[in-house]
Amino acid sequence: MNFNTKLNEYIETLNCTAKDLSKYSGLSAATISRYRSGARIPESGSENFSNLVKGIVKIAEKEAITGITMESVTDALLPFVKTSDIDMDKFQANLNLLLNTLSVNISELSKALNYDASYISRIRNGKRQPADPQEFVCGISAFIAHHYQKADQKKLVANLIHCGTDVLADSIHFQKILSQWLTRETPALKNHMLDFLEKIDTFDLEEYIRVIRFDKMKVPSFPFQLSTFKNYWGLS
Repeated sequence: MNFNTKLNEYIETLNCTAKDLSKYSGLSAATISRYRSGARIPESGSENFSNLVKGIVKIAEKEAITGITMESVTDALLPFVKTSDIDMDKFQANLNLLLNTLSVNISELSKALNYDASYISRIRNGKRQPADPQEFVCGISAFIAHHYQKADQKKLVANLIHCGTDVLADSIHFQKILSQWLTRETPALKNHMLDFLEKIDTFDLEEYIRVIRFDKMKVPSFPFQLSTFKNYWGLS
C-alpha cells in the first residue's frame, strides 16, 4: 500500500469528495488531486500533512464517524509520507531531558498543546510521532517559555541548552533558542570526572581555611621534639 491508496480509502470511508476535503483541510483542490493520484506525497513535518489530517478528522466529526482521530489518521498515513528534516530520535531524547529537568506537568502541557496526555507519553517513548513535528516543537517551546519564567527555572534551562540566563530574558528568543536545541543538539552525557576536576580547579584553599576557622586555631609556637635517648633501669 502507498500514500494515495490510503488517502483514497479515507475519502471512500468518509463518503466525501476531493472538494470537501479541500474545504475542510484548507489545501487547494489541485494539491488534493495530486495526493490522490500519487503525483505528490507530503512530508511528515509539513503544514500540508498536518492540515490534511485535520481535514479528514473534521469531516469524520461532521459525519459522526467514530474511530477517526488525529492520532489514528496520523499513525495510518505516517508510514507512507516523506520523512521530515527533524531527527525524531534526537528530539525524543531532548524532549525527555527537558521535561524531566523542569518536572513539567504533562497534564497541563497536553491541555496547552491540545493533545491527549497519553499521546504525548507515546511521543516521548518513541511509539508515536506528531503529525506536524515542527508545530509540536514550537508548541512545547512556547509553553516552557511562557510558564517557566522564574530565575531558578531559567537557570535550569540555561544549563541544559548551554546558554546564559540573559539570553532567555526575552520570551520570544527563549522560545526560538529552545526550539533549536530540541531538534538540533544531542544531549551530552554528564561527565562526573570533568565536574570533579572543574571543582578542584575552582577550589580556594584560603577560603576553605577561613570557613573551618583553621586560621583561628592555637598551635604551638615551637615544633614538637621527640626524645633522642632512652634510660633503662634494672639489676646490674
